[in-house]
Amino acid sequence: MTYDTPPTAPFPMLVGTIGALVPTTTLVRIFPPARTVTHFYCDEFLRVWVGPHVEHEVTRRIKKHFTGIADWRHAHDFHVSTGRLYLTPEPYQRGYVPEDDGSFGTAPQRLVAVAGGAQ
Repeated sequence: MTYDTPPTAPFPMLVGTIGALVPTTTLVRIFPPARTVTHFYCDEFLRVWVGPHVEHEVTRRIKKHFTGIADWRHAHDFHVSTGRLYLTPEPYQRGYVPEDDGSFGTAPQRLVAVAGGAQ
């Protein structure tokens, strides 16, 4: 899986903002409001620790970009390099833990939307 952002990406504002706030992030996992937490992962699928203000701002921007498309009552994974939003696998499913297969739940049936265009 490549993590290079193409220069002609249709979602430069969203990716640019995330890149400016957390440059090493390749994946943002947004949990439902009940957990009020967001996880950031680098390209080696290791957690990136950020402050609460950054966490809140990135989450707000992703949710705003996908308003009306995603059901935020469920966890979602936003892949920064591709601009794709996936429904996060449940903890017992393959793809939830990055080390299990490295896919991080990018199965086509979990794709919700692509930044700049709906699925």
